[in-house]
Formats: sequence, structure tokens, C-alpha cells
Amino acid sequence: MAQQKNANTSKLSKRPNDKAAAHAPTEAMRLDKWLWCARFYKTRTLATEEISKGRVQLNESPTKASREVKVGDTLCISNGPLKRTITVKALSSIRGPATAAQLLYEETAASIALRDQQATMRKLAPEPADMLRHGRPTKKDRRDMQQFTGQWNEAELQTASPSDWMRHEVAPKPQPQSLRTRSALDKRWSSSHPSDR
Repeated sequence: MAQQKNANTSKLSKRPNDKAAAHAPTEAMRLDKWLWCARFYKTRTLATEEISKGRVQLNESPTKASREVKVGDTLCISNGPLKRTITVKALSSIRGPATAAQLLYEETAASIALRDQQATMRKLAPEPADMLRHGRPTKKDRRDMQQFTGQWNEAELQTASPSDWMRHEVAPKPQPQSLRTRSALDKRWSSSHPSDR
């Protein structure tokens, strides 16, 4: 039994270390996998989608997710309004911590300057919410807006005189036949039933 144990340990020592093989530097690797390892995207699927949408360029040309990345290649990565231009410094087949991922690439000086300029522009831009003076308009505000735009309701049109129309430079809008007959019926009903008022 001791001989069997020694034979098993000798077999294990001759077998290559799988973890060491996974960490071994390679000459080239898939673009989507490298972007995932360098922590630009949370999953390889997201990296593949962004590449297929044309938001990642390899050496200033559109590319596919299966394209091989080598040390020294230039990548242009668009993430919303931000664009980064990076140079591949190293390859890794595993996704490590962020500090290790930052060692896989180097951002160009022009890209850093552009990002700083965009950040400054965002800081100086006015806040869109500052332009709102009030929240939701009140009933009086809505009435004023309707009067200004000339959107009167049917009752106002019936009580308004032509001088009111001229003052507001708004002519009454023609009503569909169904509304005319309904308002006529309402008038007849209200005149015959004064107790409903």
C-alpha cells in the first residue's frame, strides 16, 4: 500500500499545475475575455455586446469579440460620453482584483487630458433641475396657461362674447356634431328641471 501511495504522489508531481497554466502569459487572447479580465466590463457577455455595437475599436478599426489582442495593441473604448484610449501592456487569462487589472493596460496622455476636460465641463454645466422654479402647476397656473394658449372649455365659449374672442385673439373652435347635440340636450334638461341646479 505504501508503494501505491508513492506511485500516486509521483504521478501528481509530474502533472502540470493547472492554476499555473491558467496564469501563464500567452502571446494573444480574445478581445472580449481581455476586456473582462481588465475589468472594463462586468461580464464577458457585456463585453461582447459592446464590441458588436461598435463601442470598442482595436487599432482604430471596428472589430469582433473573437479578435486576438496582443501586447502593444491600442484600444478605443466608448462608455457613454466618455472615451478612453488605452494601450495593452499585459495579458491575463483570469479576472483578478482591480489593482492587478490596472497593470494590464495604460491610458494614453491625450485620453487622460480629454477625460479631465470633460469632467470640468460637466462640473461647470448648469444643473437641469435649477431651471425649475416650481413643482407642479396649481389650478390657477393651469387656468392662466389655458387662457394664454386659447384652450377654453365649452362653457367658457358659450358665455364669452365676441369681444372676449377678439381680446384674446382666439376664435371658438368648431365642435363635433356629437358635442353640439349633447350641449343642446343639457340646455333643454336644465331649463325643464330647475331643481337640479
